[in-house]
Amino acid sequence: MLFRSIALRGARRLSVVVCLAVLLCCNFSLAGDVVLTTPGYDHINATALDQPELNAVLTDGGTVITEDGNVVIIEMFIDTGSSSFVISHLNAVGYDYEPTEGFGYVHVPSLGLDGDPNGEFTGVYTEVGVSGTELGDVTRDFGIKILSGAMGSSSDPNDFADFGAHSLWVRRAPGIGEIVSVSPFTLVDPVNVAGMPLISQRVMAMDPAPMAGLGRMVTHMLPVGDPAIPQTNVTFSVYLDDFVGDPPPGETLPSHADNPVVRNITIKHTRDGNTLSIADNDWLFDTGSASTFMSFAKAQAVSLIAPSYADLNDYLPDHIAAGGLVNEIGGIGGGTVIAPILRIDEIRIAAREGFDVVWQNIDVLVVDIEVPTSPGETLEGVLGLNLLVPAATVDPNDPLGWLDDISLGYFDAIVFDATNSGNVKLRLYCELAPEAPLIGDMDSSGKIDSDDINPFILAMTDPNAYFAQYGLNPDFVGDCDDSGKLDTDDIDDFIAKLLAGSQAVPEPATLSLLILGGVASLVRRRRMR
Repeated sequence: MLFRSIALRGARRLSVVVCLAVLLCCNFSLAGDVVLTTPGYDHINATALDQPELNAVLTDGGTVITEDGNVVIIEMFIDTGSSSFVISHLNAVGYDYEPTEGFGYVHVPSLGLDGDPNGEFTGVYTEVGVSGTELGDVTRDFGIKILSGAMGSSSDPNDFADFGAHSLWVRRAPGIGEIVSVSPFTLVDPVNVAGMPLISQRVMAMDPAPMAGLGRMVTHMLPVGDPAIPQTNVTFSVYLDDFVGDPPPGETLPSHADNPVVRNITIKHTRDGNTLSIADNDWLFDTGSASTFMSFAKAQAVSLIAPSYADLNDYLPDHIAAGGLVNEIGGIGGGTVIAPILRIDEIRIAAREGFDVVWQNIDVLVVDIEVPTSPGETLEGVLGLNLLVPAATVDPNDPLGWLDDISLGYFDAIVFDATNSGNVKLRLYCELAPEAPLIGDMDSSGKIDSDDINPFILAMTDPNAYFAQYGLNPDFVGDCDDSGKLDTDDIDDFIAKLLAGSQAVPEPATLSLLILGGVASLVRRRRMR
């Protein structure tokens, strides 16, 4: 931080930190809602039209893997819901297929990950997915390089950014949906996944604009501070959680990292005139999931499913008999799960800027996904991409009908930043949301100057009073060091903003003492009361 050498800084701060510890835990009410709605369109469909993918190459000892002299470029889903990496069996060993009978063969290039030579694999690991468990092989370390930006924009490995060496999990057989044959046609689409060990190294920026014309989302992996990172005006609080735990006996963990969970989600639904609302839900943020999921228990608790049903297996036949829509989902585990699609009245998430973002009439899937680290427990929910980008709900009886009913994506930019594990953020840009306030502009004047000093002190000592007077979230507008909260560590960076914004302010040392003195004075007054 700036101004570390200011005299008496450490000693004076220590005298007020203890007093502030309790005061800064105060809660404050939120400002008005940002309701995602458009006249004439009142719902959010179940399945996003696209998910983030990027081209990748693997390296062995620093050398890019090739086949017959050609660089092997694969497609990888960039999946925040994945704790590790998944390499498709089709790309691991190669695959030949005939797209159309009688018109010749196509070759899926091989990475040569077939266990030969001996030592290529260091162990095995049982992955857990929505449809069960699956045993695969764990490689020794291979380098991963990623091409940021549009798919296929370069085939030169020098244009791919290096994300270091990782041990990878390799499937032993093709997965569900990777090979689809309907005579005389065959479609082959290897599914490779890059999860949090890669994502946590850079800022992930997704541009959904091409999806408006049924094009592909464009994804970038950008260094912290890169000017290409989009501006945003909505910030959701996120923390990282361990969904892996210890490996089963005798097995080896591949490279892995914790996954992001979005805080402060409220779900609400009305059934038979009775409205139920459940707050403080924590949902996995999963860019690898095209759909938003809820557990059976949560769906029942909010009255989306009647209390008379014992579990999903009990409920599903009646749902289907009544003409309810379902979605067949699969992935790791080899099988598929039939999930009912239900429409919930409202999902809302508190933004750090001081308002709630509200989705209404959302098609969600109800699925129980077991938490690997807590046997017997299921995820409360999964925040899927259908809440963020254009989406469709497919009716098997009208398979092309979704083309006439695509729910809008209300976000022009989606930015996920897990580069600081203690301050993970999901940031969005939405035209319906107010512009994010200028950090450090404590009096909302549009500039940072000496008039912001007293509001800054008030925000530190009495956040409720600050919010009542200025209508701003103090933990957002006063978070000058981007730590996720307002505290005494923000003073140096606030001073830096003051000096950059105005010449009519005292010297840094004087400012520091002024702010600390004001904090101490207000703390003493509050304690006396």
